Amino acid sequence: MTYCQNGWSYEPARKLAIGVTISLGVLKELYDWKVRHTYVSYKDIVADILGVTVAYVLLLTH
Repeated sequence: MTYCQNGWSYEPARKLAIGVTISLGVLKELYDWKVRHTYVSYKDIVADILGVTVAYVLLLTH
């Protein structure tokens, strides 16, 4: 199902995708810290944010 089928316009759908993606990356790091008792990798969080930023910029040219 695409954003158009849900009656969303492009920009709100893109913002939701960015929010969900960053949230999942942060939640995974919190899971590692609380459940697996390993350290939080700030490098992973930064890499997630950079990846989302690159995808966003590429989608701007859409």
